Amino acid sequence: MFNSRLKKELQDQSAELCRLRQLYEQMSSNRLSITLDHELNITAFNQNFARTLGYAAEQLQSRPMSEITPAYVKTLPCFQQFRAAVAKFEPISDDYRYLRADEVWRG
Repeated sequence: MFNSRLKKELQDQSAELCRLRQLYEQMSSNRLSITLDHELNITAFNQNFARTLGYAAEQLQSRPMSEITPAYVKTLPCFQQFRAAVAKFEPISDDYRYLRADEVWRG
């Protein structure tokens, strides 16, 4: 009929969106992920991040990242690159060090 082409296009796009969402969920379930605001406060995280570090969700939400980062890390070049990427709202992926909920950091 008149709208059959548009209906088919919409159906194809819906199927593609479903596949992309499934792919995103698979990727997210296999990694630790956090989202920060421009002040480096935690705005979102996946369950793997919280579970791996031993925090409850309410212990992480809106918390400054500096509270879960060892002090020496802030002097490393990788952290400066990290801060620059966050300031530009660019995604970044690397290996980082965090304090577990059951750790006490001394120095």
